[in-house]
Amino acid sequence: DGLYIFGAQLEETVYEDTGTELMTDGGFDNGLTSWVAGGDSSLISVENEAIRINSQDGTYTDVHQFHAVTAGKKYEIRADFTITEGAVAIGQDYNASYTQTTHTSSGSILVTKIATATNNSTKLYVKRAATPTNALVDNVSVLEYDPIVSEYAQTPVISDDGSNTTA
Repeated sequence: DGLYIFGAQLEETVYEDTGTELMTDGGFDNGLTSWVAGGDSSLISVENEAIRINSQDGTYTDVHQFHAVTAGKKYEIRADFTITEGAVAIGQDYNASYTQTTHTSSGSILVTKIATATNNSTKLYVKRAATPTNALVDNVSVLEYDPIVSEYAQTPVISDDGSNTTA
């Protein structure tokens, strides 16, 4: 015996088609000039505009860059790996939370993340992830995608007797 309003305002986040590259020299054209070597840097070498991570005894080593991450934006992390033995991990750390994936086979990888918090100094890293590790890393990329403001996809339903009538 009253007015009923039904419906849900469902919204799916849509992102722009073209992202903005955040990495500098992800192809290692200038060696490690734009990168920071962490751990034992003697285990990292430059070969044919790529880097080799060669840690035979499990000694920690990585290469990384810092960039900002914004809550609600989408990030696509890409890289090419040629893994001779062991494994490499690629990921980001922000707000003391590490989001990484570990890879044991050669090929191109794509990891997609939606940032849940904003951080002005997030580390993107590639590191040894097994003992021993011997891997070639190239074409590291982080694309940042802005969300597109969308409209609600459903019109509310109004009914005064419980039947469905679209407004």
